[in-house]
Amino acid sequence: MQAAKARVTSAIEQMVYDIKQQFYAVLVDRQIISVQQESLSVLEEQLKNVQAKHRAGVSSDFELLQAQVAVANQRPLLIRAQNDYRVAAQALLATLGTPPETDLNADNVCGELNVEELSVELRDLLAAATAHRADIRAAERDAASAKSAVKATWGGYLPKVQAYAGYDWSKSVQETSLDAKVHGWNVGLIASMTLFDGFNREAKVYAANAAKRRAEAAELQTRLNVSVEVRQAYSNFTQDKEILVASQQVVEQARESLRLAKARYSAGNGTQLDVLQAQSALSQARLTLLQAQYDYGVAVARLEKATGTHDWKIKIEDKKAAEIKPVKVETTQVKTDEVMTEEIKATTLK
Repeated sequence: MQAAKARVTSAIEQMVYDIKQQFYAVLVDRQIISVQQESLSVLEEQLKNVQAKHRAGVSSDFELLQAQVAVANQRPLLIRAQNDYRVAAQALLATLGTPPETDLNADNVCGELNVEELSVELRDLLAAATAHRADIRAAERDAASAKSAVKATWGGYLPKVQAYAGYDWSKSVQETSLDAKVHGWNVGLIASMTLFDGFNREAKVYAANAAKRRAEAAELQTRLNVSVEVRQAYSNFTQDKEILVASQQVVEQARESLRLAKARYSAGNGTQLDVLQAQSALSQARLTLLQAQYDYGVAVARLEKATGTHDWKIKIEDKKAAEIKPVKVETTQVKTDEVMTEEIKATTLK
């Protein structure tokens, strides 16, 4: 029973991790739409400036063509980002168990990919996983049960003792007197022992010992798998944390580079190509930052799952199945005991 409960807990933790991962995907895809829309707006504004200069005879046909191509190339990126969001939203709704007709609009998603700095040590994570992972507890209970089964099979070599007690009353059919009867208590013990049963006992003991060794090997393998999972999660977390710090610095530099390129072009000291390259670099830097924030959030969630120490809570407000309405999904980040957790809430909008 305890092993089954531990396995249920492990399945729930996996489900919570999947929901977090999909919810972060919805958030990052929504922000990617904003990045692509902003890039398109900047390029369209730049195209208007080039058209105005071209009409005034200041810019060349080549610069006008460059601006038009840049706008045309940006529109498919926006369309692809919008489609990626729809796919991510549908995956999240399917995991949450919402009706197929439910839509999740970008305006109905509450939450941002705001990350908090988290410092953890590998040895602490390994100790926490050993103490809290549900699958380790399940493997331990399976091994204990197999060990108890071995002791039970050895009972076949011991003698069997049965006790009995009863009250007996009897009267001979040849006696006519009612007082001529024999009655009283019977108490006794019966002991028996099997001397040979065709090696059936030996076979049971051998099978029980084999099951015990398999359970112990499974427990050891589970511990090794958990250790590898924790180490991989910690390695990914360290990598994503470093990438996030580097990405935050690049965005500010790319934004300043675009400002300078636009100023130089307005003053006649720069070219249209410089502006387009600076805008492309800024868009790429912002997308890289969003991906880094997503990877960092997923890495934290993977650490929580690998150690089994996070506090998670899901609240679903049930509505009638016939009332198909938009769903509002929101998350709240909480910092507890060096582990960042999220409370995910899905409610049906009125």
